[in-house]
Amino acid sequence: LSEAREGRPVPPRRRPSVNLALYERGIPVCYLLQEYPEQAARWSDNEVRLGASRFTTARRDGRGQMHAELDLPVPRSLERLVGHFTLHAAQLQAGGETGGDHLWSAVCGPARVQANFRCGDQHYDYRGMAYHDRNCGHSPFSKLGIDRWTWGRVVHEDATRIYYYLHPKTGAEPTVWGLDLQSVGMVIGPEPLSVKTYGTHNATYGLKLHERLE
Repeated sequence: LSEAREGRPVPPRRRPSVNLALYERGIPVCYLLQEYPEQAARWSDNEVRLGASRFTTARRDGRGQMHAELDLPVPRSLERLVGHFTLHAAQLQAGGETGGDHLWSAVCGPARVQANFRCGDQHYDYRGMAYHDRNCGHSPFSKLGIDRWTWGRVVHEDATRIYYYLHPKTGAEPTVWGLDLQSVGMVIGPEPLSVKTYGTHNATYGLKLHERLE
């Protein structure tokens, strides 16, 4: 981001990376951000390889699967973090737009995931609900006229409800949008919402969050 603000943006393809953040009861227990040289990344239609890690996708009978095998170095340690996760969900019946200054889109609706990671004597296991989205665009985030934004989701067995709360740099009133991602693969929305906020606090890594939204 600093390079983009200084007029020297680096295309994401030239700085591939794997970011893994693990939480337990809302508290971060593991955080890794591993960058790779461009030549260490390999893409195909259904597979991405970054260093020793591999990500694959598959679709069958209207459902999708994403599988990842991670093998990551740990700073200041001789250990490596290794593990895997598999996500299953109905594919969304949404458009495949890829242009514009910025695009956010959900890849799937309510999903289930099984994950297992280990690093030395530390083991992390998770089975439960999951979520998968993506971002792409032709302009850096700092050029989109957004001062800050709040994003959140509420997960149910039959739908995932998403909201975006955007504060323009102009100082104008924030805009709020919401949509439902249904388990059968349909998208309802986006639609404008009204919101009330209560209090703020600094979350992990300096993010400023509202205490409550209605």
